[in-house]
Amino acid sequence: MNVNDFLKVMKDEVLDTDMSISLDTLLVDIEEWDSLSVVSFLALVKKLSNRKERKNTDVNIKMVQNAKTIQDLYNLLQA
Repeated sequence: MNVNDFLKVMKDEVLDTDMSISLDTLLVDIEEWDSLSVVSFLALVKKLSNRKERKNTDVNIKMVQNAKTIQDLYNLLQA
């Protein structure tokens, strides 16, 4: 998934926010970043893994909770 597609999915599906986001956006600055968003992100990872769009399926909740920026989440998808 390229960066632009990722940002669109994060904004519209995972976060469901009107806020403008970029790879540098801090997750703590996003009001919608909460436990439901973490679960939604993990569902995205699983969906992409099932489609064979990513190789590594070892993303877990702790890794997502340790992410500080949108870039960190993108990096998890690229692993």
